[in-house]
Amino acid sequence: MPDTPDPSDLSTSPMSSSARAPDHPSNRPSPNNLKALFTHHAPRGDQTSSYKEIREDGFALAATILDCCPACADTSAAVRYVRLAVMTANAAIALDVSPPRRDMST
Repeated sequence: MPDTPDPSDLSTSPMSSSARAPDHPSNRPSPNNLKALFTHHAPRGDQTSSYKEIREDGFALAATILDCCPACADTSAAVRYVRLAVMTANAAIALDVSPPRRDMST
């Protein structure tokens, strides 16, 4: 049986400190980089396609949640968190100065 990564092992997580972009402004907000966190960043290169892919997948997940879950506070929270995840992911793209981690055309 192939080795599968342990999701609780943060050292192999995509979000482990070694996988993070070291100069990304959101890693450690400080007075020196606070302006970057609150400045409009016009899309560069193929960022627009990344934004669109994340938005469309977030929309699909939110629609599935509405289709499958009863109308209640938990459902509202789930959709709100999907929206927050989409916005936070798009902020990560906007603030990043390095190339994308994968080819978005595949």
